Amino acid sequence: MTGTRRNLSIILAGFLAVSMFAAPAFAQFDEPQQAPDDPMQQPEAPQVEVDSNELDQFAGAMNEVQEIQIDSQSQIEAQIEDSELDQQRFQEIHSASINPQVEAPEDISDVEQSEYDNLLDELVEVEQEAQQEMQAAVQDAGLDVERFNEIATAIQQDDELWQRLQERME
Repeated sequence: MTGTRRNLSIILAGFLAVSMFAAPAFAQFDEPQQAPDDPMQQPEAPQVEVDSNELDQFAGAMNEVQEIQIDSQSQIEAQIEDSELDQQRFQEIHSASINPQVEAPEDISDVEQSEYDNLLDELVEVEQEAQQEMQAAVQDAGLDVERFNEIATAIQQDDELWQRLQERME
């Protein structure tokens, strides 16, 4: 997989996610979804038509979205590093707080819980600001967010559309 493809996959996953704190890591789209051999196994996805102008707009928006995500990820990493919790401890506590199947560490102190709560509030704020900036970038590129998401989904399902986008992103 090319670096561009991996970056685009991470960006799409991040932008389409409700919040990066809904899961410990971004899901990645490695390749467009391949249809199973048995057509009965896959519901028919509606065909999304994307003209060249929209694809250019999408490519421009993706470049901006990528910059915003890189910046927000750097801010998040810096805030975790500056906190009293190390990244591993933050992840342990966070995983337990978002997944009822993960047991909370028994040795969480009141100080750690307070630090986690405060840090999470700060990280959610960074994520919300990034989401607003990404929405503005999409709109500034001439697309609404719903159409951007439709195109993003279509790109993951359509090899030809993926190739057309890749040509514009290079």
